[in-house]
Amino acid sequence: MRRRLLLLIFIPFLLVGGLVWFVSQEWALQWIVQRVVQASGGDIEIQGVSGTLASSFEIERISYTSPERDIEVTDLQFDWQPWQLLSGQLDIGKISASKLVIDMKKSSDEPFKMPQSLAPPVAIMISGVNVDTVSVSGMGVGVELKDVHFSLTADRNGWELKNLGFDSPFGNASINVDLETTQPFKIRGTLQFDNELAKATASLKLGGDLNNLYVSGNLDGYDAKAKLEAVVTPFAPFVFQSVHLSAKGIDPSRIESSWPQAQFNAEIHVTAHEDKTLKGSVSVDNSKPGPFDENYLPIHSVKAKIAGNVDNVLIDDVLLDMGKAGQFAGNGQFSTEKTEVTLKTSRFDLHEIYSSIRPTHVAGKIAFVDEDKKQLFLIQLEEARIRLNARVTKVEDLMTLEEVSLKADQSEMRMSGKLDLKEPQDFEFKGKVSRFNFAAFGRFPQSDLNLDFDASGHLKPEPDIEVHYSFLPSRLFNQPLSGKGSFRLKDKEVRNADISLALGVNSIRASGNLGRFGDRLSWKLNAPDLGIFGKGYKGSIAGEGEVSGALNSLRAGMNFEGNDVLVMGRYGARKIQAKLEFGMELNDRIAVDIRLDDALIGSDKWALVHGEVNGTLRSHVITLTAKNESFDLTAKASGGLGRNNVWQGKLETLENKGKMAFALDSSVPVSIGPDGFSLKNLVLQLPNGQLTVQSLIKRGSLLETTGNARGIPLAYLLAMSPDSKNTVRSDLTLGADWSLKADRTLNGKFHIYREKGDVTLLGDNRIKLGLGTFDIQVLLSGNSVNFNAQIVSDKAGMIQAKGMTRLGKQNGNWSVSSQSPLQLSVQADIPSIAWMGPLTGQPDMELKGSLNMAISANGTLGSPRLSGSLNGKDLAVNWLSMGVNLSRGELVAVLNGNQVQIQKGIIYGPEGNLQLTGGVQLNKGQISTNLQFKTDKLLVLSNVDRQLAITGQGHFSLDKDRLQLIGDWYVNRATIVLTDSKNVTYSKDVIVLGRPEKKADTPIPLRFNLKVNLGDKFYLKGKGINTRLSGQIQAVSAQDNRLRVFGTINTVDGSYSAFGQKLTIKQGQITFSGPVENPTLDILAVREVPDTDDSVEVGVSVKGTAQSPRVKLVSTPEVSDTEKLSWLVLGYGGGENGDGQQRAAIAAAAAAILSSEQSGGLPSKIASTIGLDDIGFSSSPDLEETVLTLSKRISSRLYLSYEQGLTGATNLIKLRYIISRRLSLVGQTGTVTAIDLLYDFKFD
Repeated sequence: MRRRLLLLIFIPFLLVGGLVWFVSQEWALQWIVQRVVQASGGDIEIQGVSGTLASSFEIERISYTSPERDIEVTDLQFDWQPWQLLSGQLDIGKISASKLVIDMKKSSDEPFKMPQSLAPPVAIMISGVNVDTVSVSGMGVGVELKDVHFSLTADRNGWELKNLGFDSPFGNASINVDLETTQPFKIRGTLQFDNELAKATASLKLGGDLNNLYVSGNLDGYDAKAKLEAVVTPFAPFVFQSVHLSAKGIDPSRIESSWPQAQFNAEIHVTAHEDKTLKGSVSVDNSKPGPFDENYLPIHSVKAKIAGNVDNVLIDDVLLDMGKAGQFAGNGQFSTEKTEVTLKTSRFDLHEIYSSIRPTHVAGKIAFVDEDKKQLFLIQLEEARIRLNARVTKVEDLMTLEEVSLKADQSEMRMSGKLDLKEPQDFEFKGKVSRFNFAAFGRFPQSDLNLDFDASGHLKPEPDIEVHYSFLPSRLFNQPLSGKGSFRLKDKEVRNADISLALGVNSIRASGNLGRFGDRLSWKLNAPDLGIFGKGYKGSIAGEGEVSGALNSLRAGMNFEGNDVLVMGRYGARKIQAKLEFGMELNDRIAVDIRLDDALIGSDKWALVHGEVNGTLRSHVITLTAKNESFDLTAKASGGLGRNNVWQGKLETLENKGKMAFALDSSVPVSIGPDGFSLKNLVLQLPNGQLTVQSLIKRGSLLETTGNARGIPLAYLLAMSPDSKNTVRSDLTLGADWSLKADRTLNGKFHIYREKGDVTLLGDNRIKLGLGTFDIQVLLSGNSVNFNAQIVSDKAGMIQAKGMTRLGKQNGNWSVSSQSPLQLSVQADIPSIAWMGPLTGQPDMELKGSLNMAISANGTLGSPRLSGSLNGKDLAVNWLSMGVNLSRGELVAVLNGNQVQIQKGIIYGPEGNLQLTGGVQLNKGQISTNLQFKTDKLLVLSNVDRQLAITGQGHFSLDKDRLQLIGDWYVNRATIVLTDSKNVTYSKDVIVLGRPEKKADTPIPLRFNLKVNLGDKFYLKGKGINTRLSGQIQAVSAQDNRLRVFGTINTVDGSYSAFGQKLTIKQGQITFSGPVENPTLDILAVREVPDTDDSVEVGVSVKGTAQSPRVKLVSTPEVSDTEKLSWLVLGYGGGENGDGQQRAAIAAAAAAILSSEQSGGLPSKIASTIGLDDIGFSSSPDLEETVLTLSKRISSRLYLSYEQGLTGATNLIKLRYIISRRLSLVGQTGTVTAIDLLYDFKFD
């Protein structure tokens, strides 16, 4: 009896002890997991289990599959106190995971039912849940949340969700909810979304109970405001009792920059009355519509009325207005028995919503019907040339694509098929394309496509898809297109692939299998003419390769070669060579050799880019060489891939021998993995300084770095700017320190400062700044940015700025936006602005005067509230080469609100003055300028050879869409003296070696309208011309931004001197009627002679246009051309019979005045008349100038020529005797006397 009693006493202890021992064993946990997996029938998969049930355990992957949803968790960690269950409490210390993926495959049709109780069986306390990434998707949409965390407690009285937070594309969330466990389940809660970048806040408050849930909220941000009031009834037939939403200024592009622009105002009101009737309205207006291809939304407005009752909701008078494109109108019905929505249009122009599509007049309807468990989606849109029909039905679990057809002229595409929504989700689709021409739809490439294709298989539990396609004779990009193929995608494998495609002379082919041991998939690319793809493409490329093995142990090898390759106009190389061999097993060989000669990568040009990788995946060496005008870079790293796909190694070499030279001081350990990278103690030695990165670590969303720079020459940093060497000389050295930590918030500091040295600005007058202090400090704390900058210089004076703003994180990037807050204070006392002259880029420009400013600002960066003043005294501009000499300038500007207003702006010339008024406005990040200027007899140019005084007024405006200049001036007096230019000009196709290539800037759209009246004191002198000009011209810009000029310029009392004679300009008129380069000419210059019976008045007439002038000699009375020239040059007739000097003068005049094609070969006629073979102009290497050449052939081997310099008293007489085809003897006398024996060489 006693033994039995002892046994009964010890049995519980033995059971408890056995249970404790059991749950403390790892094999026990694994055994339980196996039983769970087996019991699930394959719906649950669990991998990588470690730990025990007694305290904590880890699971690498858990997945759950059901008809409604798929759930997968990776890297689960679970820490709990199971013994607390004995006291009636579930105590979980931590639940964490790297990723949670939820795929909502279909929604349940079952209505929500109110539970009887929400009380848990035991008290629950979960101290912390942390998931790095949560991805939820379903029905084609999805959202990804980062850094999800919360805590949860529950007992028989209620549930409490605390501090649920996460980062989303829309901002950071913070949610707290309390829920009672007994009916009616009272609830209280708050939801808050904050977007630092946009300074946007959305808040919701929850109240009431689960029968009537009261929701109120506000949105303030993205330049929009919204307010929501709703009563939600989740367990009632109609989910809302009332909804009132008002929103203004919603622009999708403010939320996400890649989204289209719009400006929506919306009002939605819906009320469910006690008798279950509904009444409401929807009104949405867009004040900023536009076509899709310009990144706008073409919707102008959406209107609808809501009526009916909770069992039969009616949407009446639906109107979707898209402006000039047209309208869709219709109605809708939603009930338990039937759902139907129909929209119709009588005329719709697709061109208005997408400008590349040609104008259309489409009519038809779009409809959706759900009745008797059958759903129908229907599209019927057509016009004379385009027709789109689509009919899709769903009966129970079978979805049938009965017809999809698109026709345009003779182009046609048809497709049909079916999909069974029950597992294994069998499907079958087929289609046909006939004579399909993209150009039939608008501005698209010409094509003639003829194609048959089909796809079949199933999607569950693993996809098994088989595809076939075959091109009949087709054309694309005006090239023949052909090909056919088939392949099968089965359980992450590629089976029976046989694919070919050819466009013109370009082709690609692939065949084989992939995914199993021993499989091989080979391919070959031959593209000798990439130019057929259109603008931005050229060159040739060829390659072949093979991929083999299973997906987790693939091996690949391939070769590429390319010549003169350009892709998308931004990427390419004169020569491409690439050989690659690699595998996914750690001991597989890696041999990669890629070389690009004369490469273009984006906007950067590289003479050479060469990279190599050699070794195995476990241990290999990486080398890189890259050269261009600024870089001669070499890098070397060694290491390998290890556990968890983390690359561990060393950066051994990093050196640039180019303009910004640097070299790695010693090797640096580097770690790169899927979650980030780390690098420590990187030291770069500069020619005269050192850059140290003490740490650079990225782990998940965390980025952390510290470092410093010492002795960095400013000249080193300026080496990247080719123009700086002409404007700046410097022995200034800078130092810097930084420490930065970026995660959910940004914290750290940055300091850059002057160590020693100075800056000298170059120009006609060198200016040494006398820099004493240059110090910039930035402090980051909780996304706030505080900065303090100070510059003290003997020449530039003192400039000090302090400020604050905030950074925000959007799409993983930290930046400021127009909504970022602003606090700013700027003080500047600049006693002389002379140092700014060299910075204008004009070496002979001198600036004088002083500036003083005191500015403060608050508000936001996009809409600042400014205050302060800007004052300039004794301002002067002296531009020697242009003759600009302005002085005694004064500027007074006041900052108020978001405007800078010029209260006084005046500067004086040697005569007259220029006055400036107006201001600049900054609103929502956009600058708009509105300036008026007025001149009063201002002597703008005051050189000896260039003087111009004008009176008038003008207006200059600038905003985000337009730059406009309007002016009306009167020339008080002007004297322009034409001088001989010493500049050498080149043809457009001449390339000057050694001269930096100038990149064409994107032109700023400019609209201008300038009127100039030349007045009665505009004189033009020099190069034989002496005349007064009169008239009025108007210069305007056309739609294509080209200059157009209108008006007429006349000469008054003018003369022209040439060849020792003075010609009177009797008529001189240049008329502009559009293009500035081709005005109409009407000019007559005559030589006046004494009026005698036999005198002849002769002259030169020029008519036609500047590009096609008609030049001829005229006389009164009419005489021969040679006689006209005699009177013109000698003042009397018969000069062709005179001595050699007279005949030479006549010939020179003929060649100079009438050498154009429009002269009708007159110089040759005159040459023949005076006994010569040729008259012309040429460049003489002996006289080193342009000469008039008179030549005569004495015999078949002997030539005599005379060269007369046109700008000096130089001349030559040459006698050339041809000895043989290549050998000749030349004798000459005059300015240069010589005898030469010449032999001609020819090189092919």
